[in-house]
Amino acid sequence: MSDILIITGLVALFYVLGKAADVIVVNVRHIAERLGIHIFFLGIILGFFTSLPELSIGINALITDTSNISLGNLLGGIIVLFGLILGGSIILNRRIKTDGKAGSILPIFIFIFLPIVLGADGKLSLPEGLLIIVAYFFLVYHLYRQHKDRDIEKRISISPAEFVRKILFVIGGTIFVILISDLIIQLTLMLLTRFNIPQFITGLLFFSLGTNLPEITVTVRSWKRHIKELSISNLMGSALANTLIIGLFAFIRPFEIPTNVSFVVTGLFMFLIFVAFTRFYKTDNALTKYEGMVLVG
Repeated sequence: MSDILIITGLVALFYVLGKAADVIVVNVRHIAERLGIHIFFLGIILGFFTSLPELSIGINALITDTSNISLGNLLGGIIVLFGLILGGSIILNRRIKTDGKAGSILPIFIFIFLPIVLGADGKLSLPEGLLIIVAYFFLVYHLYRQHKDRDIEKRISISPAEFVRKILFVIGGTIFVILISDLIIQLTLMLLTRFNIPQFITGLLFFSLGTNLPEITVTVRSWKRHIKELSISNLMGSALANTLIIGLFAFIRPFEIPTNVSFVVTGLFMFLIFVAFTRFYKTDNALTKYEGMVLVG
């Protein structure tokens, strides 16, 4: 395949990717309006589906007995989500309103930090994996209770058949985004290989940005559609899903964690990002583009 053909294919795939993300964003908003549930909660659920690439990598790591590669990808992905992508989303939106209550997001950060705390002894056991799984579903239920009926005055009436159709559009659109993202990454890696780009850069592109391309796409389309809450909650939902996946793998096959400098630095970065975001969330009941720049930096 020629370089020109690859580049043309990438341009076409990015266009299709944007359209597929539009289908997700528009229909998630309609579902939220129909159910009278704040779109923030549906973004959390959507985040689970956009984390399927991480789940796929994790399953392969379990099969090949390389769980630490998956753990590094999942924890590193959380840093990318809350630093680079979330910070970029805030910069794009310039200003995103919040309720100014740290209690609204602290449970999310405490849950995401569980693998670091539980893995500090050098392993994640079956009971610890089960604890993470149970905590995930309790947290999702808590978020549902917290956000249900908040927009009840905006609830719209649509037929059951139309409602089911919109749900199928969201599911189908998400699957399509994941498949297109994978094709984009494969073509990009092929192109980079031809230009003799260093393996480190190639790996960084694949693991840091490649597995998070669905989230990036949904974030950008949410910004263009002026649905600011979805751009943030989808990223939070993906971070929660990453943590759930770690729990699932520990439950299926407990594994040891090398508590080396990399593990400590990862935990420290996560902690600093969470502290900074919590402070920004509380300040002036809004997230500003300058705070987004801090997260990106």
